[in-house]
Amino acid sequence: MKFRSGNEILGFPKNVKFGIEIEAFNTNTKDLYNSKESEKVFKETGWRPDTKETLSHQGGAECVSGILEDTQKTWENLEQICSHIKKYPGEYGKEVVTDEKCGCHVHFDATEFLENPKMMENFKKLWPEIEELIYKMCNEENDPLRSGAINQKLIPSINLGEPTLKNILSIRTIKQLANLPMQLFNNAVHIFVEKRKGFASPIGQKIQKAIEQDKLKVSYKKYGRLTDKILVGMKADPRRYRGLNLANLSSRNKNTFEFRMSNSSLNPDTIKKNVYLYASVLNTARQMTLNPEYKKEEYEKLLKTDVTEKEKLDATLDLLFDEQSDKEIYERRWESVKDAPVFNKNSKKGFAKGKFNRQDYKQMSSKVPITKLNEAKYYVQDMLNNLNRGKEYVK
Repeated sequence: MKFRSGNEILGFPKNVKFGIEIEAFNTNTKDLYNSKESEKVFKETGWRPDTKETLSHQGGAECVSGILEDTQKTWENLEQICSHIKKYPGEYGKEVVTDEKCGCHVHFDATEFLENPKMMENFKKLWPEIEELIYKMCNEENDPLRSGAINQKLIPSINLGEPTLKNILSIRTIKQLANLPMQLFNNAVHIFVEKRKGFASPIGQKIQKAIEQDKLKVSYKKYGRLTDKILVGMKADPRRYRGLNLANLSSRNKNTFEFRMSNSSLNPDTIKKNVYLYASVLNTARQMTLNPEYKKEEYEKLLKTDVTEKEKLDATLDLLFDEQSDKEIYERRWESVKDAPVFNKNSKKGFAKGKFNRQDYKQMSSKVPITKLNEAKYYVQDMLNNLNRGKEYVK
């Protein structure tokens, strides 16, 4: 595999299938979805508009590909779709944009991983180690992750009129009339307390914890589907709003990994680099399974603790890519956004600043007296408390 721009193929394994979702804002959605020219473009490319998504009703649009493979035609169609979306600006400006509201999601067929539990196991072990860096490499240079992807927000309700009218019209008795003020009050309170988590928040720590507790299991059933009972542990989080969405693995129609963290873009080369990044992660887990000696030294380097973020990055790039030119693409991306406030503000969610120092307490406890572990625990807690007060620790 090697990244090539334009319409050139990337060298994916033949059985790799994927799909792309592109979101955009300030679109003349009606014409983009229904004009004669659009009908022709959608028919020629196999892409389609997604009228169900919220953005489609808020001044934006989403276009979704069919099942794709790494062919020249796939990348030609991607260029055509990006160019076509730009032709339909809406009422908020002269150009279609990809702003804070917009993400670019990439699905990959998970059948091979579901059929091979060892392959899935390798992916599960790899992802928590690299997730933080993927968030910093999944967008174009100087384009930090949109804050809405990981930040929790208070969302004011805009539907107060609907429940209020519904409550009034439903009154049939004196008792219902007496309860109306409390119902209206509950609706009003709901406006101020409704919370929405990020649309692509990290999941690596949950996966890591589930692995340590031996709760993250995979089993292949007939026809390539996981049973819901088994999947409860696999999901780690049933919400689909994760940077890595595993919930689709229970779907009889999809069976996909969904990578949701990338900002949206109408630059086909940017999207192609994102697809290549995610494909490289999956391909690494694949190669580690097919050949247990595959980049063994690089993988062991990745697992080292108490290293700088740059050292962790180098280990990740060496493991994921063979070509120096590929490593340089994603190192430049990381370099341009690594200190962006969106990551510094979210260190508790998995974005460690400066160092990666994850310890396996099970392994430590077999070698270190419990008193020493307790001392370390209290020291770390004290250090974190002081860090929260703005103090710095120097070795």
